[in-house]
Amino acid sequence: MISIKYERNHCGSGMELMNAREAPGHKAFSALVEAELGWGGKIAKLSETEVVVNTSVLNCQDRSTFTGTAQEMEPLYKVAALYAWIRRTYHKDIVEAGAEVAVDVLKGNPLIISALSGQLMGLPAAKMAIFAYLGFSEEEATTKAGVRLEDLCAAVELHLTEGVLVQEVLS
Repeated sequence: MISIKYERNHCGSGMELMNAREAPGHKAFSALVEAELGWGGKIAKLSETEVVVNTSVLNCQDRSTFTGTAQEMEPLYKVAALYAWIRRTYHKDIVEAGAEVAVDVLKGNPLIISALSGQLMGLPAAKMAIFAYLGFSEEEATTKAGVRLEDLCAAVELHLTEGVLVQEVLS
């Protein structure tokens, strides 16, 4: 079981424990990817037994800490490391993709863009990290880029618990 601790800093008032729980590895994986990385979280600490992510949501600073054994944490550790690398390496491409969505889908509304800026950056990077973790080629990842993050995480959960190949689930 992986320990998950959520803390929030409400507009500068200091960190407050919001929730602490334990979850099986596959559920912790989805929590990390969907609730943190997909929302543009930044990796604050990364080791084989601990991943700490800082995420900004509506003027609040959240810190999520995932801890467990190296074996339990392996998928989280690898995807978090890939995500951090992708955010640094492909920053310009991700910003451009986010800007396209901001103009096309959000109609350039600055209030909505500001509220969703983390997700505009985090969502494509989170997907890319999962595809890289699973060994997809760049071409395969590009053809599957339209898959919703929730569906991709569900496919990874099946892979982690049942050994089902994600490529089979997504085909």
